[in-house]
Amino acid sequence: MADLTMREVKTTLLQMPWADDPWLAGHALGPMRDLVVVEITTQSGITGKGYLHLLNLPLQRTIGACIAEAMAPRIIGRDASAIEAIWRDLWRTTLTGGRGGVAMMAQSAIDIALWDILGKAAGLPLHRLWGHYRSEIPIYGSGCFRGARGDGMIAKAKHYIE
Repeated sequence: MADLTMREVKTTLLQMPWADDPWLAGHALGPMRDLVVVEITTQSGITGKGYLHLLNLPLQRTIGACIAEAMAPRIIGRDASAIEAIWRDLWRTTLTGGRGGVAMMAQSAIDIALWDILGKAAGLPLHRLWGHYRSEIPIYGSGCFRGARGDGMIAKAKHYIE
């Protein structure tokens, strides 16, 4: 098996405009969207990515600092497959800093990156690692924004159904 010892944690902060998409009409998230991307690289070169979409919270740099200062030093040198142990350690570590908000968002992006590493190392999609048991899942659509007005929301819901 590949060496899953973590050697690097990189955080990238992105800001980009929302797509010019009629289905986004009426959303209340502002003109730009902020993303935090966490990349964790192992000794064997496997890189896992975790993405965090902040909706309209102006916390990118704060989350990036939380990852760099409080979390990355605690996970570098550890085995990326120890996902539960790492999660619990980060949870305990952030107790005095607050167990919600910024710390939990930072921890979530790391958790996603760790699962990405594990799936890549196993050569399996995550649903297989998690015990795949059905071939179909119910459809889910989100974002029938109130600002799109009644007709716009109805049209979007019908689009999801199709």
